[in-house]
Amino acid sequence: MNLVAALLALALACGIQLPPVGVADYQLSGAYTPAADVQVVARDSTAKPAAGLYNIAIAEQCVRFRECAGFAHVYGEHAIDIEYTDDLPTCFAKVCASTARPASAMLRDRNLTPAGKMQHIH
Repeated sequence: MNLVAALLALALACGIQLPPVGVADYQLSGAYTPAADVQVVARDSTAKPAAGLYNIAIAEQCVRFRECAGFAHVYGEHAIDIEYTDDLPTCFAKVCASTARPASAMLRDRNLTPAGKMQHIH
């Protein structure tokens, strides 16, 4: 068992809650009210957590760097993949169709433009 898997097993044994499987919102450029279906929010460490949701900080670009299998092995359905428009190894439709990536994936603009701005991609 590798170190990450051992730490995950220890966390589970200690009752630490993993993020829910579902819709995530990646808000590192500015916090805003998440959509009603959002269950997980990733925000900059300087922003207040979103009330009533699972708030996280995450790793990025597992498809681009071919690291998804490692994340999926350790975190299962709880891994979230964030890819960027300027550095995709393939089209995002193929990323979404892939069974080699985590269950949750999203595409963001590199500048992490806040929602409501023209350059915002999410």
